[in-house]
Amino acid sequence: MGNKKLPVTLKDVSAGSYQKPEQKNELVDDSQYESVDSAVESGVKIGTNGVEYVDEEKASIFLQENKGDAQYIVDTFIADRHKRSIAGKRLIHSSAMVGLLDERAQETRSASKQALQQYARDSLINVGDSDQAQKIRRDLDDFNSKEQKKLRTSRDSDVDEVTGELLEKGYAFHHKNQKSLHTDPEQALDPEAGVLVNDSTHKEIHRRKLRDEKALEEYKRELEGGEKET
Repeated sequence: MGNKKLPVTLKDVSAGSYQKPEQKNELVDDSQYESVDSAVESGVKIGTNGVEYVDEEKASIFLQENKGDAQYIVDTFIADRHKRSIAGKRLIHSSAMVGLLDERAQETRSASKQALQQYARDSLINVGDSDQAQKIRRDLDDFNSKEQKKLRTSRDSDVDEVTGELLEKGYAFHHKNQKSLHTDPEQALDPEAGVLVNDSTHKEIHRRKLRDEKALEEYKRELEGGEKET
């Protein structure tokens, strides 16, 4: 069965949809703050998966570096797991960019660069808190609640995938990685991200607080008479 992850499309940040942050350094020319504003409006996208992204093409403006240095910083200091390509755009997860901007603003010796990096950081945070972003996340929650009910019938198995026993009435789809801790909304709808288990197995998994795939595999080995990994 194919992977049925949530299809992701990108939404532009609507004009006036987020609160522009305070300009903390009055000695920085307004045009430089306006350049960051323009980069936010043209280079920040909100995915239908509820995640905010930054176009790599705009990284130099957010980081206040030339394009070559900005690309080096992105390649070196932002992990690949925080990058992705959607519709031909190379994107950075905004939370990774926020963290990077915060770190670099604390380390820079230039007051003007610090002010602009903090302004870019706060702009990204405000976009994430905007009514537009919150509505997309509410729509996503509604979609997820409906689609997750279908996961129970999305895997081709007649047995409890942890114990090997035949599935009984009332069996469940269990996410290998606890949804409240591993918050990727696409994984939440991926049939390959979970297993079918009987109700008794499901209760035992939660009783034992098996929060991730590794812990679940260790429990399966324990049931099979094997030893835990050390």
